[in-house]
Amino acid sequence: MQNLEWNDSLETGIVEIDIQHQTLFNIFKVLNDAIENGKSSMVIKYIIDEIARYGNYHMEEEERILQKYNLFSDKHFQDHEEFKTTVGNFWDKYISTKDKILAQEICQYLYTWVTGHIMKIDMEEFNQLKIEFKRLGKGDQNYFDYGK
Repeated sequence: MQNLEWNDSLETGIVEIDIQHQTLFNIFKVLNDAIENGKSSMVIKYIIDEIARYGNYHMEEEERILQKYNLFSDKHFQDHEEFKTTVGNFWDKYISTKDKILAQEICQYLYTWVTGHIMKIDMEEFNQLKIEFKRLGKGDQNYFDYGK
């Protein structure tokens, strides 16, 4: 399987978002390790629960922050909706698919999500947020006070 490692270049400057993104990296790692060790059937239900929970709280927070500064794009919204739909479909597949096959599908999906969404769309919009914060004189160079 492919590997994903968190590094400083993925930081958005918003502590809550960075911690939440790291959580998804950790979920991916747990699943990837389970697949490599032949134990994916032991964690698959937990993984689906976790990514569904993650999607709910993370996307709500991300949308709230970006909408506050009019930086939340239609593409970003569509990606979030697609993520929720895909995770819902994982539940349906969990009932009818072999755990190992589904685990590999989820792992590939999470890899694609991180590399396509977090590393591209999120970073682009949060980089715009950093520019806006600097323009407004908010925060410092590492972590910004976005004002809840």
